[in-house]
Amino acid sequence: MPRVVGVFLVEQVSCAPTAALRWRAKDDLWGMHVDTRDRAGGRLRASTYAVVPMVVWLAMMAALAGGLAWVQHRSEQDFHRRFEMRAAIGADFAANYVDDQLVRARRQGEAFLAGASVGEQRLREVVAPFGYTAAVLLDDRGRLMQVFPAKPAILGTDLSARYAHLHTAVQDDVPAVSHVVPSAAEGVPVVAFAVPFQTTQGRRVFSGALPVQDSPLGSYLRHAIALPSSQVQLIDPDGTVVASAQPLGAGKQSLAAAVARRASGEYRDGSGLNWFYRAQPVTPRLSFWKELSLTSRIPMTWS
Repeated sequence: MPRVVGVFLVEQVSCAPTAALRWRAKDDLWGMHVDTRDRAGGRLRASTYAVVPMVVWLAMMAALAGGLAWVQHRSEQDFHRRFEMRAAIGADFAANYVDDQLVRARRQGEAFLAGASVGEQRLREVVAPFGYTAAVLLDDRGRLMQVFPAKPAILGTDLSARYAHLHTAVQDDVPAVSHVVPSAAEGVPVVAFAVPFQTTQGRRVFSGALPVQDSPLGSYLRHAIALPSSQVQLIDPDGTVVASAQPLGAGKQSLAAAVARRASGEYRDGSGLNWFYRAQPVTPRLSFWKELSLTSRIPMTWS
């Protein structure tokens, strides 16, 4: 009878590896050795024992690869959040800087530019603390009362008709900031701050042009993101760079195209390098200047 059982179990082994384990266990318990099975199925049993560790190893490698991909994805997400948070902080600083300029300009105008007449020396003294490269004082009709540097020939000219930010300040009685224009002396980008203020002589507008790149705001931008290889640019509504953490003109057309499509994301520049970018709106509370953006980018070194 044991012999019949042994034959039956050997046939089961040839059909399924699990049966082989049962057969081997019973064989050991009975103290029997079926040499026929060992000779006929030795290769099959050896192959089965070799495949099992391989399957386990592949499963472990797949799990490890999946875990690494998940960790990398979470790391990228955290990095993007930190980058966008710093861009938002930089935009807030830029907005506050503009507001501070306008508040100070109004106070200076009310304190020193409210007399019946204002000389060129007085205007020069008011301009000095701001670092303006040029400044004008207009009456309530937009006519030029005084100018720095001095140019007597143009006094009385209606400048509000020529410059949008001056027109806004004169006609709407609200602070305004110009788009970027090149300075006449050196050709560096400047923006002009215009603030209306009341005097006993009527409303006046004080406006000064500032090369933002060389201002405290420009210095701040060089450290705004504080991440390796990050780049920051302050851009006006025309797409012109107001100030930059890198030499002016370093911006790429591909970045401008990406910003036009969406405020943040990924893009590839002309050299084939992948970047992650964020265009953060700069919205000063006091001025008519709502379309400025702080655009930051950083290489996607993980791509």
